[in-house]
Amino acid sequence: WISSRLAALPPVVPYAVGSTIPVLGAPLEIRDGGTRGVVRRDGTALLVAGRAEHHGRRVVDWLKAEMRDAVRPEAERFADALGRPLGRLSLRETASRWGSCTSRGDISLNWRLVHAPRPVLTYVVAHECAHLVERSHAPRFWRVVDRLLPDYGHARAWLRRRGTELWRYQSSV
Repeated sequence: WISSRLAALPPVVPYAVGSTIPVLGAPLEIRDGGTRGVVRRDGTALLVAGRAEHHGRRVVDWLKAEMRDAVRPEAERFADALGRPLGRLSLRETASRWGSCTSRGDISLNWRLVHAPRPVLTYVVAHECAHLVERSHAPRFWRVVDRLLPDYGHARAWLRRRGTELWRYQSSV
């Protein structure tokens, strides 16, 4: 059973030159960016400078920065709509959940959501911001999510159906 389940997993995609990775719904091909410089986006390419053995870490750092830039305005917008203060926003790599919200209003998100389509990331941000008002997943909570993001069902279904695919992108194989 375990062997068949492992065989059914999608192949690992390394953060290496020649790989294509999704970033907020757009495919980017990782290309060599030279010996010096930074990681930068150039159209549909992600140019990674430096030695090949450092590319994985550099790509992860860039992905986290991209996600932070994408998430912060959405989280602030949702918190404002709810009339609640937003605490710290952090990115982590947790195996069991895509996000969490503390009673202080601190929101933590799994940085691997950067590989999901943008509406999926927006749904997770709305979901966690809804916890600023309702701590549980009772019907009242889902009404808050619906108020923030009326068409969240498609994104939630995508995450349930395809969320494990976000783990296939790796720094090293």
